[in-house]
Amino acid sequence: MLWIASLPLTELGGYIFVWDDDAKESTCIHVPYGCLLLLQDDVIHGGGFPEQCTLIGQTLKWLHMYLPVQKGDVGLGQIDYVVDKT
Repeated sequence: MLWIASLPLTELGGYIFVWDDDAKESTCIHVPYGCLLLLQDDVIHGGGFPEQCTLIGQTLKWLHMYLPVQKGDVGLGQIDYVVDKT
């Protein structure tokens, strides 16, 4: 199993869409600058802007990485979370 880690590198933060298991409905998550979003490796996700977003045309940069863990380190169905660096 892997964790997917996304860290915004610009002060504007960033947005990630996360889809349900059927890939029919999505939720847009704003990740503030200074926070790290962790997702399980089976979560369908992608970057973008919400429809009402006023940041379209801005450049948002991310550090996107995969964090391997040993089998059994993380339980199935664990809630994903945003970690504030402060």
